Amino acid sequence: MWQQQQQQHDEKLLVKIKNEQKSVSSIRLPPETWQTIFADFKTGDLYRCLLVDRHWCSNVVSLLWRDPFLVESATLITVYLAFLNDFEREELAQAGVVVPVIPMPTFEYPAFLKSVDYWNFGKSVHAWLKRVDDLMESTRKGKETETQFSIDLFPKIALAKEARPFFMRHLGSGALTYRSAIKRAIVKMLMRLAPAASKIVLKDPDDFFLLGAQEIVKWGQQFQELRIISGPLEHDKYPVLCAGFKNAEHVYVEINFYRQDWAREGKSEMRKLTNFIKLLRRLTTFQLRLLSNDWIPTDIDLLCGALPKTLRHLSFKSVNFTAMSSLKSLTKLTNLETLEFDCPSGLEDRLVSPLTAANFPNLKKIILRGGEIPSEMGLWAVRINSS
Repeated sequence: MWQQQQQQHDEKLLVKIKNEQKSVSSIRLPPETWQTIFADFKTGDLYRCLLVDRHWCSNVVSLLWRDPFLVESATLITVYLAFLNDFEREELAQAGVVVPVIPMPTFEYPAFLKSVDYWNFGKSVHAWLKRVDDLMESTRKGKETETQFSIDLFPKIALAKEARPFFMRHLGSGALTYRSAIKRAIVKMLMRLAPAASKIVLKDPDDFFLLGAQEIVKWGQQFQELRIISGPLEHDKYPVLCAGFKNAEHVYVEINFYRQDWAREGKSEMRKLTNFIKLLRRLTTFQLRLLSNDWIPTDIDLLCGALPKTLRHLSFKSVNFTAMSSLKSLTKLTNLETLEFDCPSGLEDRLVSPLTAANFPNLKKIILRGGEIPSEMGLWAVRINSS
């Protein structure tokens, strides 16, 4: 009798839970509210939310696809290839990659794109080509130049099962050509379908410049945030950056080098970076980080003088200021709200005195981390941060 009552109680409880789940899943909040709710969810939790109902799914998908290239993924490339138009497919075909017209995925994934990590994008294309090559190798039937393989071998989430097969020339010495062609085709597609993309990360950007100046200039103008992580760039690269990213408002530059490289190219690199900064008339955030196997004095007088008055947030990380005569050129930045010195070297009272004596009416926060901090600057930071 007790077991029967317990079973009835459990059944009623399950019915109640299901009804509550239905009432919750039927809630229709504005998209902005859902975005706020889901913004702090971990990726694994977001994937679980996909299964609640279509409404939850549509809101979660837009979050998951804002920054899809946090890691490399061949599946992402498969999905993006589905959105190529006839012209982009034809260009790929001329390079040896034939992508058939296939049914569209459920969502227009490119429209959700906000941030592009071009390094992981390139690695994803490489992973996709490797998968293709592995499939071709496993299905080879004596043909040396062309092999057919089934789309069913790709993850089902990417494309519909009834999609027609791909055809592709065998990889080998032409792999770089294939990678460049696929990246160029997808970038052109993103220019059409991803107008909301506003942030790009370029790590070791030599590969990025293979897109060609025309594509870089056209695509780059839509980005408001640019992050460059690189060694010293070649002379012909900065003019393309200047033309492509002149609308950038937030620029983060991380330069990696060895002492012998900096002794040879350091001044030239700073001049090129300075000329780039001069063209950024909308710049509000700038961060310079120098990574080296040794503390190397860096003359950034010209760079500091080129920073526009629109700047609100300025950060120096791992910079050796010994070679500088003064930081007086920073006193013109009267719109500064935050100023950061992270692990500086060579900062002395003679350098910072013009700063501590200047008037920064909007300055709310000074961040000092590690390194050599003059007492005068420390007192100034305490005064600003406590006001």
